[in-house]
Amino acid sequence: MAENLKDKRLREIGKILEIRGDRVKISLPLKEGCGTCGKCTLGKGGKYMRLEIENIAGTRVGDEVLIEVPERDPLVAATLLFGVPLLGLLAGGGAGYLLFSSWEGDPNAGAGLLGLMTMACVFIILRRRERQQMKTDGGGIRIVKIIKPGDA
Repeated sequence: MAENLKDKRLREIGKILEIRGDRVKISLPLKEGCGTCGKCTLGKGGKYMRLEIENIAGTRVGDEVLIEVPERDPLVAATLLFGVPLLGLLAGGGAGYLLFSSWEGDPNAGAGLLGLMTMACVFIILRRRERQQMKTDGGGIRIVKIIKPGDA
C-alpha cells in the first residue's frame, strides 16, 4: 500500500521486529524496485526487506507502524553512482599520464591503473558515506505513527 505524497515520500506499513535503545528493526513487504536504493537489506527467503531506523515513543515488538520513505531523484542518484566515479577515473587517468610520461615505457598503462584506482577509491568513499548516513539518520526514513488494529 505505497502511496505517493506531494512531497515525494512513499508510505509503507512495516512490522517492528526488534528494539535496541533508540533504534528499531522493521520488516517491510518486498515491493517492486525494493533492494535498489540500499536502505534496506533483503530478509530470509527474499520475501521481505529489513530496515533499521530511529524509534518513536510507545512502540513495542510486533507493532505495525506507518513509515515514510523519501523518494530519491533518479538523476541525482545516477550522478552519484556513475558520474562522480567517472570523474575520478578521468582525473586519476590524467594525473597518471602526467606522472608516468616522464618514465620510460608506456604512460598509458600507468594512467589506466591510476585512473581505475582513483575511481575505485571514489566509489568506496561514496558507499561508506551513504552507509554512515543510513546509520545516523536512517536516510530520511522515519516512523510516522503506530497503526492500531483496524486502522489502515
